[in-house]
Amino acid sequence: KMTAEDIVLVDLEGNILEGELRPSSDVDTHLEFYRNWPGIGGVVHTHSTWATGFAQAGKDIIALGTTQADYFDGAVPCTRFMTDEEIKGSYELETGKVIVEEFQKREIDPERVPGALVHSHGPFTWGSDGFNAVHNAVVLEECAKMNAIAMQKSRNWVNAADIIRETF
Repeated sequence: KMTAEDIVLVDLEGNILEGELRPSSDVDTHLEFYRNWPGIGGVVHTHSTWATGFAQAGKDIIALGTTQADYFDGAVPCTRFMTDEEIKGSYELETGKVIVEEFQKREIDPERVPGALVHSHGPFTWGSDGFNAVHNAVVLEECAKMNAIAMQKSRNWVNAADIIRETF
């Protein structure tokens, strides 16, 4: 039922510029990305099954094949556990900060790896605009699914990566 007229526009401080509805409950997470990564223009957060499975396990989605390599230059990182203070405080803002922190710690360019997993939560993706961010979310989900299948077939996470590397 949502239309383009229902979209709420906010500034980088979260002030509503246009729209009658409330912005997404994740607006503070998105704003943290926009403030730190000016090259992005859209953010998506899902609880897609396969990527969320990796997030809940606290595992990166590593690049086992060309599908992921075409969209994500390296592993899609999973953040550390959030602290009780972060969870009980400004959870959405802290979620954004934890993702930005992970990218800084690992020296990952968010434009080259347009996605992350929040440990025990789920995936976030971004892109040049909203359409690109949604596309990256779909690709991330497929990569997570393919990784899970490779892990199952190899019966061991390290072995799956080794098998793929030997194949290429």
